This record gives sequence, C-alpha cells and structure tokens, in this order.
Amino acid sequence: MPPDGTILYLEDEIIIALDTAQTLTEMGFVEVAVAHNLRKARRLAEAQRFDYALLDVNLGDGEVSLPFGQELIANGVRVVFASGYNRAEMEAEHPGLVFVEKPLNAGNIGAALAAAASDPA
Repeated sequence: MPPDGTILYLEDEIIIALDTAQTLTEMGFVEVAVAHNLRKARRLAEAQRFDYALLDVNLGDGEVSLPFGQELIANGVRVVFASGYNRAEMEAEHPGLVFVEKPLNAGNIGAALAAAASDPA
C-alpha cells in the first residue's frame, strides 16, 4: 500500500467505522473517506478516485456493497470486502474478490489490502 494512498471506507456501524478509520490512518493512508451508507459512498467515489476501498458487505436496510465494489474494481480501485462471514467461503462464492473477516485489525486489513493490490485489475 502506498504511504500516500487514499481509501474509501464504507461501514454502517458508526463505532466500528470510527475505530477502523483510525486504524487505517495509523496504517499510513493520507486520506480515509468514511461513508455510513451506500448512497454516500457512491457520491464520494464519483467526486474523487481512491486507490483502495474497504467495504462492509452487509449494510443496513438489506443493502449489500458487492455490486458497488465490483464497479470500483472495474475502475481500477483495489477493493477489499469486510464481512462477519468466513473469508474462505466468501472468496469461494465470489471468485476474484478479496474478503477480510471481522473483527478488523491492522494485521488482517493489511493482508487483505496486499492481496487486493496483487490481483490484476
């Protein structure tokens, strides 16, 4: 991950979002743009290009971030999907996508971002 990288972080649970945004800043991202819903995440992505995106899979009101994340990938953004489900099962169900299991920490986020960066976009 570039030390001057930018990341879009989508998480509907505000306490988790605050904690993880701090972790992302400590990991070296110069900009961490946080969205608490899919609508805001889309607006942020339309307003600027991000190097990475960390997207909670299951959002409030039954929304899921997978289609949005695939759009970002198509535009060259390195995307990691965060889920409480088993990472291996999610990756088997969605080949080519990178997942990280919750709870999130610098170690598992870093490993997932590295995997996303190594995948050909």
